[in-house]
Amino acid sequence: MKNIVLAVCCSVTLLGCGSTGKTVNEKATMNNTLANTPLTHLQNLDLYLNTRAFTYQDILLLENGFGDIRFSNKPVNGWLDVIRPDLNATKLTAGCRQPTKIDGTEEASNCSRVVSAQNQNSWGGVFSAYENFEDEFEDLYKSLSKLDELVATKSHQERKYMANYLIRNFASGRSLEQMSRAISAFNDTFRQNADEIIAKEHQREEKRKAREKEREKIELARAQKEQEREAERRKREQMLAEVRERERLKQQKEREAFEKEQRAKQKSINEIAQIWWDSRTASYENREVGDRICSFKGNKMGFVEQVAGEKIKVFWKGYVVEDDGYFFGNMPFHVFSKSELGVTNYTYTKISDTTWVNVSDVGRCVHEL
Repeated sequence: MKNIVLAVCCSVTLLGCGSTGKTVNEKATMNNTLANTPLTHLQNLDLYLNTRAFTYQDILLLENGFGDIRFSNKPVNGWLDVIRPDLNATKLTAGCRQPTKIDGTEEASNCSRVVSAQNQNSWGGVFSAYENFEDEFEDLYKSLSKLDELVATKSHQERKYMANYLIRNFASGRSLEQMSRAISAFNDTFRQNADEIIAKEHQREEKRKAREKEREKIELARAQKEQEREAERRKREQMLAEVRERERLKQQKEREAFEKEQRAKQKSINEIAQIWWDSRTASYENREVGDRICSFKGNKMGFVEQVAGEKIKVFWKGYVVEDDGYFFGNMPFHVFSKSELGVTNYTYTKISDTTWVNVSDVGRCVHEL
C-alpha cells in the first residue's frame, strides 16, 4: 500500500496535504488501466462487484483506500463496480465508527458501517485510494479474469446460476484481498464441482420459480375473489337501487293519488263554505249567543255575544294569516295536511277585541278557538 500521509504535515492548508498531484490525463490513464482487463462474459450478466472508496483516520494516520467489497445484482450509487469500473463516477466516503481501535487500512476496509465524508475529494480523493490499492486491484482482476474464463465455458442459463451463487455467498463486505482469495477459492471449487453447484442452483431456481408461481396463483385467486366480491357488491347495489326506485315510484304514485283526493276535498270544502257565505243574510235571524262566526275581510274568528236586528256584537279572538275569504271558499291548498284527508293546518294570530258588525259582513264558520 502507498501514500500513507501524516496529518501533522498539513499545518496550513489541509487540502494540499497528501495530494497526488495527478493531471486529468494521468487520471484518465489510471482509469483506463483499471478497466484494461476485459471481463466480457461477467459484464453480460446481472452481476456487480461493488466496492467503496473511503477515507480512514486513526489518530494521526490518514489514508484513502477501497474495501467493503461485495457481489450484488445491482450497482450502488457512488461505489466502484469492479466488473465495469469507472473511477470518475466513484465518490469518497468516510471510514467506520468502531468501539475499538482499528490499526490499519485493511481493518477499515472490512467495515461496512459508513459515516458521511466531510469532503469527497479530500486527500487526493478516489484516485489516491486507487493508488494505495493498486496491487490489491491487480490481484483481484487476476481472480476475476479466471472467473470470466469459467463463465465463458457455460451456457447462458448456467451463467445465471453462477451469478446467483456469487451474489448469495459473497453479499457481505470484505477487503479486496479477502475477495480476491474468495474468488480464487470459488474458481478452484467450481472447476471440481461445477455440475453439483449448477445442479443445486438449478434446484434453488426451480424452487424460487415454484414459489413465485404459487404466489402468482394465490394473487390471481385473490384478485378473482376480489372481482367476485366487487361484482356481488355491485349486484347488491343494483338490486337495492331497483328496490329504492320501485319504492320511490310507489310513494310518488300514492302521493299523487292522495293529492288528487285532497284537492277534491279542498274543492268540496270551499264550495260548502261559499254557500255559507252566499246564504249568510238569509239566516242571520237564527244567530245565537256563543255561535262561531268569521269575517270575510281579514279572516277574523270569534263568537257571537249579542244579536240586535241586523247588528251583531262579536268577541274576536284571532285572525288567519291568509288572503281574504279564507273561511268562505278561498281556503288555499297548502293549508291542507300532507297525510290526513280533509284536515287543515293554518296559522293565526291571537287578538282580544269586541265590536258590532253588520250581519252582511260576517258568516257562520268552523274554527277551533
